[in-house]
Amino acid sequence: MSAAAVSEALLALPPQRVLCLCLGNICRSPLAEVIMRRELAARGLAARGWTVLSAGTSGEHEGDGADERSVAVARKNGLDLSKHRAQQLTQQHWKDCTIILAMDSSNHRNAGRVRPSSGSQATLLMYLPQSSKKYAGDVPDPWYGDDSGFDDCFALLTKHVDHVFESILQATQEQAAAGASAKAGAAL
Repeated sequence: MSAAAVSEALLALPPQRVLCLCLGNICRSPLAEVIMRRELAARGLAARGWTVLSAGTSGEHEGDGADERSVAVARKNGLDLSKHRAQQLTQQHWKDCTIILAMDSSNHRNAGRVRPSSGSQATLLMYLPQSSKKYAGDVPDPWYGDDSGFDDCFALLTKHVDHVFESILQATQEQAAAGASAKAGAAL
């Protein structure tokens, strides 16, 4: 499905609340958040009530701003992370959000441990496709490297944004189909 067709199909959906998730919420997920926010606006989804936020599975950096290297690469690409404050993923996020996008398999696993036993409407997805041969679905954490790792991270997140929207569309369609099946079964 083309990016334009995916965007058109997404416009027909109810507004989604998307959470981008990494470990500390200071490097990858804040970058993904501002990239997604730009894309939501460009695709007309923000005007329809779609929102995006970010969090980390660890509370180590809670309240801190984004890593200065993330701030710099965002600024270089016309995006602003100056007001970002790290937060830890909570059960309330699971209840308030419809989609959670994990940056890697470790955070995907850890996010599942926070999921409440009831009241959650969120679908947990990976940001990158699992079929990504080089990365195996994981967005590499640039925190341990130099500035070039942050440029690479930004480029990778931007490159795969169409995949993210396709995944969101597929997940919401599957949820709708499952809901319709459950209602039909209950009516019998």
